[in-house]
Amino acid sequence: CYRKWRREGRDPKGKGVIIPEYVSPKNLNVLSSSYILNQNFAPKAASAGIIELAVQGYLRLSEIKKKKLIGSSTDYELEVVKDTTGLPKEQQLILDALFDGEVTMGSKTTVSSQKNKLYTTIQQVSNHLAPSLTAAGYFRADPQKARKRFVGAAIAMLVVGFIVFFLIPVGIGLVLSAIIAFVFSALMPARTPQGVETRDYLLGLKEYIKM
Repeated sequence: CYRKWRREGRDPKGKGVIIPEYVSPKNLNVLSSSYILNQNFAPKAASAGIIELAVQGYLRLSEIKKKKLIGSSTDYELEVVKDTTGLPKEQQLILDALFDGEVTMGSKTTVSSQKNKLYTTIQQVSNHLAPSLTAAGYFRADPQKARKRFVGAAIAMLVVGFIVFFLIPVGIGLVLSAIIAFVFSALMPARTPQGVETRDYLLGLKEYIKM
């Protein structure tokens, strides 16, 4: 696993120093930036993606206060206020989930009514971003495929290890090997020099946002 990681899963060296950055990278939205930074798509990136669409003028966000017997609750209404046909596919997938595929001018929905549907779309966004960002030169190979090769081997060893667990040395060896393969599966996606440069830029932006 270690030799395989050194050959195929290790990122090229970056500059070694993270410089604060003050604007988002060109030609990347929040969703694709999150994938390059984390080598995966985090659920919170979808929430940030909604805010980005509002900042870009595609959505209008309105706060809705609802009174209850005790206190009140806050919800948010989303309204499409700009033609979205030219948006990248990952942003279209988020909008399709929010508006049940009916993304037209004037369409409205609330965050509370669609939040569960949005989470089910996260895998679809990942399935799109992994090959598209690889083709764009940010990853050496599709990150999802790189992980799955190790996960498949790990599952096979784990199953066989439990089946033959009565053969203690062999069973324990297979189970431990499976654990090691699972750990290395998370490390296998490798960025290209372009991907490392973008990651460092995003880390610099992250430092600025923290400050």
